[in-house]
Amino acid sequence: MSGTKRPSSAGEVLMVAPTPFYTEGGCSARILGELEGLRGLGVEPRIFAYRSGRDPPGWSVERPHGAVRDMGVGFQSDRPRRDLELLRSVLLDRPDPAVVHAHLHEGGAIGASLLKLRGVPFVLDLQGSMSEEVARALPAARTGWTHRTLSRVERLVERHAAQIVVSSPGLLTYLRQDRTVDPARVHLLEDGVNPALFPGTDVARTAVRTAWRRAQGVSEEEVVVGYVGVFAPSQGIDGLLRQAPRMLERAPRLRFFLFGTGTGGSSIEDYRRRSTRPEMKGRVSIPGPLPFPEVPGFLSSCDIGVTWKLLPTEGNGKVPLYMAAGLPTVAMAGPVSEGYLGPRGENGGRLAGTEEEAAEAVIDLAHDPTLRTRLGRKARDTAVRKLDWRAVARRLMEVYALATDGRFVLGTEGRPPPST
Repeated sequence: MSGTKRPSSAGEVLMVAPTPFYTEGGCSARILGELEGLRGLGVEPRIFAYRSGRDPPGWSVERPHGAVRDMGVGFQSDRPRRDLELLRSVLLDRPDPAVVHAHLHEGGAIGASLLKLRGVPFVLDLQGSMSEEVARALPAARTGWTHRTLSRVERLVERHAAQIVVSSPGLLTYLRQDRTVDPARVHLLEDGVNPALFPGTDVARTAVRTAWRRAQGVSEEEVVVGYVGVFAPSQGIDGLLRQAPRMLERAPRLRFFLFGTGTGGSSIEDYRRRSTRPEMKGRVSIPGPLPFPEVPGFLSSCDIGVTWKLLPTEGNGKVPLYMAAGLPTVAMAGPVSEGYLGPRGENGGRLAGTEEEAAEAVIDLAHDPTLRTRLGRKARDTAVRKLDWRAVARRLMEVYALATDGRFVLGTEGRPPPST
């Protein structure tokens, strides 16, 4: 890292990602989507992240020096040390951007440090609660000193943020009702998608689908249910596996492919062992993580997308991915899913109140290819028209302008003006 202070720019953004960016997971997908959307509008953020992870194609991530150890998503016991490493690397770089875009409360703490030391305002980008994440991984931490301390840190970070963006309506409502946060500073910025990554015509999708199914030994008659994401009880995977025997009995042509990683106290091996029970063996596959470049091809080869996520305050970036792939999506009802799929699923899906209702929706779709096609086309059309990351980036730049009292500006052709 250089110790020379860099010149500031009216359009320069420093993005702090206290994650093993890039790895397969919702947080990394959101960060990359925002980066790509901003690049499409002429903004090239500088990115700081943990030592672990890998640079996405076309991006250079600045990281602390030292040996790299792989790190899973979710809570890890050594995260505080990694956060301190990240803070040190940012401070040694002596940045002077127009605005800091800080992901998660941990990134917000780094943003607050730059605010105090350099006077640089920061935008806090939240997908959930740090204290709740720790409590899910360590139930004993749900009460007592640990939870109180983390909650106070969260409130302190939120108060210092110039503006806050959240990925779900539930988190928006929660923060706007919190007396310590000015409701006018909190904005909903749901996850988007790049529709161009997915086959855009029936011919292109058929070619991708045929090749993928042939490679996996899946026949055209089988109805493939797809999932990409984290394996944890809060994601609804436990309920999905509980209902799988009933779904397979009622719709024998179903075949499940569930890709992802474990988190916190949840091991993907535990889920894999459950899937080998006699009533599911050979019909439920849990291969492990799926590299993001392979996600569009996989989802375009499926017939149904599932996300039975249970947490109302967290975003759900899987839904726009499923929609861009033209998949009818079965999701749990709630503000997040309804924001994408419509209050009644009219934008391409089926909403359920319980895991039993979700299972019935999958069974109905398995038996009705005409309905799958109709809902899939509606989902794809909605993703193309409303969910493109570039539209998200435009709203994000409006938030940057608010955070800097109008000092964050772009040239008329979409590129930052030259520094003066």
